[in-house]
Amino acid sequence: MTNPFEPSGNQNQPNKPEWPAFPGAPEPQAAPESQAAPESQPQQQPYQQQPYQQQPYQQQSYQQTPPPPQGQPGFQAGGQPEFQQQYQPQFAQQQMPQMNQGPKKPNILGIIALVLAVLGTVLACIKAVMALGWIALPIAFIMGIVALFMKNQGKAAAIAAIVISVVGTMVAGAMAVFFVAKDFDDELTGGETVVSNGGSKNDPKGIVGGKDEKGLSRENPLPVGSTIENKDWIVTVNSVDLNAAAKIKAENEFNDDPKPGNVQIMANLTYKYKGSKPEGEYLIPMVEYVTTSGNSISWTDTFLMAPNELESVNTMYNGASATGNIPFEVPAADVEKGTLAVSPGFLGDKRFFAVN
Repeated sequence: MTNPFEPSGNQNQPNKPEWPAFPGAPEPQAAPESQAAPESQPQQQPYQQQPYQQQPYQQQSYQQTPPPPQGQPGFQAGGQPEFQQQYQPQFAQQQMPQMNQGPKKPNILGIIALVLAVLGTVLACIKAVMALGWIALPIAFIMGIVALFMKNQGKAAAIAAIVISVVGTMVAGAMAVFFVAKDFDDELTGGETVVSNGGSKNDPKGIVGGKDEKGLSRENPLPVGSTIENKDWIVTVNSVDLNAAAKIKAENEFNDDPKPGNVQIMANLTYKYKGSKPEGEYLIPMVEYVTTSGNSISWTDTFLMAPNELESVNTMYNGASATGNIPFEVPAADVEKGTLAVSPGFLGDKRFFAVN
């Protein structure tokens, strides 16, 4: 094979390499002789390129060096490299960080919130200081939330403060409803009816508790002369006349005579107003006669005019009192075994009085 880089037989012309033609390329045309280089010009020496010879690549064989025998430097007994002995203890000493960083500090804010939550719950159950409880409970809840997210401090007190403040708020709401309802009831009824005088010498108020408390039932009535009261009225049953037909007839000739089998009686009572309403309150006697069979008879059931009659539906102010008679027409049988049911207010609690 001819080397394109070797000089041809014509030494005057530089030897040009012959490159293989690629498809579609135009064939080179010979230069005209007239354009040949003049002889006077120096002839250029042809460039002779040394042929490139690629040196063969010799791959060096990989030889694994056998481990030196035991006892030589760099190895320990058993043929294990010393670097493993050096780094293994260090790696063993490197442990993952422990989650428990020691005992947690007491959560002072959580403890304060807990105490405040308990105190607020107690105060919310006391009507006089209920407002303080409503202030303390939300503050305890907020402090408990803040204390719950404090790092490296106990969570128990904060959680307890949150729970107690929530429960205390519900208790406070229930107590508020109870107090409002009780105030509304007291406004209508005048509060609880109690016995202020009407017992024996050993029990002047007639209150011994339980089923033996006087006035709570017809079987254990208060004696005549006893006094009951609530926050607005004081009522005393002074006397009871079990045969008052002649006195009632003498007061007004238009009064009807008692029907067959009935008798006319009069109860003398004293009402005293001790309320504080500036507009006062009307006197409406709430008195009934209760027969032995349990039937109630009101003084309004018959139209009778009694002597020294108790004036009703009159406005009374603080300190005013009124005393008078209230007439009844009741069955004559066992009239002395009946009782009077008296209430100090329009919707107040009743107490029972004996008539004999």
